[in-house]
Formats: sequence, structure tokens, C-alpha cells
Amino acid sequence: MAAEQKRRMRPIEKGVLYFILLGGLVGVGFMFYLNAHVDDWKVQLNSNMDSEKAQSLR
Repeated sequence: MAAEQKRRMRPIEKGVLYFILLGGLVGVGFMFYLNAHVDDWKVQLNSNMDSEKAQSLR
């Protein structure tokens, strides 16, 4: 019975392991994607804020 339980558990553990690995890869890829685009967004926000500041100063 213990051997049968072990055999039944293994695919589930494998699935969980793959899920974690896949999630990690997706997370790392997403982080790189965000980092690449956050810089663009920051530049856009800064230029927008600078133009707004310039308008309010006038």
C-alpha cells in the first residue's frame, strides 16, 4: 500500500515541480519585460511632468 501511494504521488510532485519551474521562468521573463518598459514609461512620465511644470511656471 505504501509503494502504491508513492507511485500515485510522484506524477503530482512532478507536476508541481514543473509548475514552479514554469512559473519562475515566466516570472523572470515578466520582470525583464517590465524593467525594459518601466524605463520607457519613466522617461515618458518625466517628460510629461517636466512639460506640465514648465506650463505651470509660465
